[in-house]
Amino acid sequence: MLSNVVQTFFDFNVNNDWLRENGDDDQFKLYGNSRTMIYRTDGNTNAHGGGGYAHIFYYGGSADANRVFIINTDGRLWSPYHGWLDTMNISGNAATATSADNIDGRPFVNTNSNSATNADTINSNGISYYNGGVTNFSGNATDGALYSQAYSNDWQHQIAGDYRSGQIALRGKNNGTWQSWRTVLDSTNYSSYAGGLSTGNTFTNTNVFCRNK
Repeated sequence: MLSNVVQTFFDFNVNNDWLRENGDDDQFKLYGNSRTMIYRTDGNTNAHGGGGYAHIFYYGGSADANRVFIINTDGRLWSPYHGWLDTMNISGNAATATSADNIDGRPFVNTNSNSATNADTINSNGISYYNGGVTNFSGNATDGALYSQAYSNDWQHQIAGDYRSGQIALRGKNNGTWQSWRTVLDSTNYSSYAGGLSTGNTFTNTNVFCRNK
């Protein structure tokens, strides 16, 4: 039993800044079998360098430039690719709308006043600020909100919303051809569109249009 312990001890170089396999010619392995692997530290005093963090992982060296993952004492995570994950900058394709970002592996466009889009050119799911491709259906809708869902480039559905009045219009793309925009009637605009409306034809209190027979 003791010989096994001694042999195990001599398998590692302990007279070094790093605990490593003797000869440094083998992988350093930890094995917890069926039990939880537990790592613990009670501080962030770091004489080695790299910053006062609870856990630091290096690759290819032990200088600050070789840090690939940091766990802070408050649980925040850092990598050189993302920076601190809780303050990660998401600028790029989704923000500039040069192309669609992905959600669940599917393209998704998300823009606001930083980058207006033309409704005719969106071929993906998305929530966008538009300034073209939509008729001025409310008299104020030269720009506004656009909600898009795309089955493919040829089959899509869009809802355009006027910021100023809240009115909406919708259309579909049928086998590659955009259909005309259709204005949705509501309690504020129906009189402008229902040409044959008489005083006997009203909206109910649920805002459903009813035509008397």
